[in-house]
Amino acid sequence: MFYLGDHVFHLDRALIQTLMYLKLSWRDISKFSSRGPPGPFWSIRPARILLVAVFRHANRGDAGRGLWIVHAAHRLGWALMVWGYSLHGFLVNDRVKLLAYRIF
Repeated sequence: MFYLGDHVFHLDRALIQTLMYLKLSWRDISKFSSRGPPGPFWSIRPARILLVAVFRHANRGDAGRGLWIVHAAHRLGWALMVWGYSLHGFLVNDRVKLLAYRIF
């Protein structure tokens, strides 16, 4: 993500740092893929406490610092791109998990 922001999109370092913070605030969604049975993430509903913890942490990070900074810089589109990037990575990781279950 740093490489893309710096060399491809030519963003300033402060914005890259903010976008990386947003990405890290959503890292907990990977817990939905790595837990449970050897099926896709939607095959079993996660416990309510896990849902609350993950989304509270992600929203606290976004609302607390990152989203405010990005919005203040009038760059909300970049934040949406980071969330899309995170969701795409999550879905790819879930497919890799399923492949690993088949292999092992």
